[in-house]
Amino acid sequence: MGGVMYAGRKYVSTAQEAFSKRKQIRRYYTDKADAAEKESQQDWLNNRAETDYIFRSAAEKNRALYQAVREQIAAQQTSLAKRGITQDSATAQLLEEKTKLKSALQQEKTAKETADVLSKKNKEEQDLLAAQRKKILAQRKAANQKSKLWKIGKQLFSWLS
Repeated sequence: MGGVMYAGRKYVSTAQEAFSKRKQIRRYYTDKADAAEKESQQDWLNNRAETDYIFRSAAEKNRALYQAVREQIAAQQTSLAKRGITQDSATAQLLEEKTKLKSALQQEKTAKETADVLSKKNKEEQDLLAAQRKKILAQRKAANQKSKLWKIGKQLFSWLS
């Protein structure tokens, strides 16, 4: 009888080790998935910060352009006034309109460049997040994959044989 008890304990101990190992594997993949999720969130925050920076730099460019145009118009008006040409003259108005048109074209160019950069950034961000989501799902699946009963039974049967 003692031999049967010993053999039984041996097989129970082996089964417990198998279940314990499965628990460790599950915890390992769960921890990897959690770490990947945190990394994904940090990447998303970094991308948001970069997008904000792009918007702020575009606004700063437009602000600087506006200031430069205002200064250029003032300089032109001063130069024309020194020559005795009034602001009501066709020459002064034409010069001011040309300067404003150049400014508008420059602003449009800046807006297009910003839109292109943001579009590229958005595409990269979507690709990165999709890859990270796929990785996280694979790790969660590996963590949650349960051993099939027949596999456990087969393993126990092989130990008893």
